[in-house]
Amino acid sequence: MRAATLALIGLALVLAGPAAHADAVLQAFGGAYRDGRLQSYVDGIAQALAPALGLPDGAWRVQILNTPEINAFAAAGARLYVTRGLLANARDEAELAGVVGHEMAHVVAGHSYFSTEHAAEGGFSPAQEFEADALSVQALARLGYDP
Repeated sequence: MRAATLALIGLALVLAGPAAHADAVLQAFGGAYRDGRLQSYVDGIAQALAPALGLPDGAWRVQILNTPEINAFAAAGARLYVTRGLLANARDEAELAGVVGHEMAHVVAGHSYFSTEHAAEGGFSPAQEFEADALSVQALARLGYDP
């Protein structure tokens, strides 16, 4: 994904707050994809994963982005973004839950996707990716998914 764009979106979060951040994400990714059935489906996965990751139930705000890119990311403030491209290409619910859980785990672990350091380094470190994987696999297993 466009790391520099994501770093600028992160700057919006720091300078202008969560509302400006959400607006910047929507603008960068083609706006919101409005499908109530899909929204409920992804919300249900995220809300189930939250307590399995040690987060408050119902805390996550999920937004489906109207882009064919295959991507998902989470941000501080319990915001989760999933693209319609990911939804179209996930083979099953377990695969989607794995991606969603992994992204949520980055936030749980305190990793910051929206930072200039992240953009400069080209992504999360291998140790951060491993930590997110480990946290999400544990959460998925608690929920009965085959990680």
